Amino acid sequence: MAASALTADACVASLVDHAARSNPNGVALSCGSSRSTWRELVASVGRIAAGLRSLPSFAAGARVALLAHNSALYVEYVFAIAAAGGIVTPLNTRASTGELRHVLDDSGAAVLCLEASFGGLLSADMPPPCVRTLVVLPRNGAPSDALPAATAGRADVRTHGALVAAGAAAGPLPPRDWGGASGAFGIFYTSGTTGGPKGVVLSHAGQLLQALNKRSAIRLHRASVYLGVLPLFHVGGLSIALAVAMAAGTLVLHPPGGERPWEAAWRAAAAHGATLLVVVPTVLELMLGGGNDAPPAPLPSVEALLVGGSSLTPPLVARAAALLPRAQIVQTYACTEAGSSITFKPLARPAGAAEEAAAAAAAAADGAAADDAAAAAAAQLLGRAQPVGWAVPLARIAILDEALRPLPAGAVGQIATAGPHLMLGYWRQPALSAAAL
Repeated sequence: MAASALTADACVASLVDHAARSNPNGVALSCGSSRSTWRELVASVGRIAAGLRSLPSFAAGARVALLAHNSALYVEYVFAIAAAGGIVTPLNTRASTGELRHVLDDSGAAVLCLEASFGGLLSADMPPPCVRTLVVLPRNGAPSDALPAATAGRADVRTHGALVAAGAAAGPLPPRDWGGASGAFGIFYTSGTTGGPKGVVLSHAGQLLQALNKRSAIRLHRASVYLGVLPLFHVGGLSIALAVAMAAGTLVLHPPGGERPWEAAWRAAAAHGATLLVVVPTVLELMLGGGNDAPPAPLPSVEALLVGGSSLTPPLVARAAALLPRAQIVQTYACTEAGSSITFKPLARPAGAAEEAAAAAAAAADGAAADDAAAAAAAQLLGRAQPVGWAVPLARIAILDEALRPLPAGAVGQIATAGPHLMLGYWRQPALSAAAL
């Protein structure tokens, strides 16, 4: 896949086709009691894609919004929307009804795929008029023909089962029509911290490049098992899932919520023999015991720990190294407009570093001296304070002043990046796009 991932006709959905050929009987998705192989997944994606193509409201380039918790079906729909020639528009499950309405209206989504548990959000003006078809997805383990009461009387409401049946009746999926690798794969809305939410348009080629870079940086392979705790509506969560698919590995989706969820996630990682964890520092802190509880048992199966969102502190690196003794710890710097990761920094692990970090963590019982010991051990691992690493392949990075002029090495300024990983632009905001690109 590495050689053909970025051809002119490449599509994100081709990741599933490749994995089904290279590892047909390998486990692709695991969520609760549900498991599917890559052979089964490619067939399911094809049925859903054919169902989408059969909708009167669907055409090439149609925005298809997804509002659902992490599940195997979520992953299937992402690939199916791409295979059908649509544009994936993930919705934040934590957003307010008003925010969701804005995203649907701004994107002009023609189809909304809604998990049944979100049926309470439906009202006379939700979804907005642009949404012509509502596809109701079952909760994990729920029957696919269950419809929320709020869907009664709506013009075009389909269950997941009915959509798949319509696809089967329509026959084989026609050739893909998505505008080539440079066409839009998805629209990811920012949180709006610097104004209202903006739709970041990401291409197939950019997301395939991100998957390729991640696969290389953390050495993913067919036996890789990723425990997914990041939300798939976030570009970081979806990007790493695409990287696992490129390697034809296994994506284990850990359900959110429950009592002490991060302890449960750590236990799930042990039960599934997870080789990869991807987290932000606050989540890592909680998974490692939060600093208050007794630390969990070590996870020797983990080969890589990828951390983004903010910089790791030396004590946290030391604790992670002690409890993940075989893991390469990698810091990444990322943003939505760059399609996910801009830099990777493999943190140095000299011989004996894991043992030193373990000794530092054991010193926690000694009170204040523990922080000093952990920091000293982690300093060797980090090599230098707060690194963000080096640019991903094919990306260029510069530090600019307020007038967008390059600054000399060591100066403080704005981070600028250019390359094929970048967004195509902000959805329906040409002036902002021109200023950013």
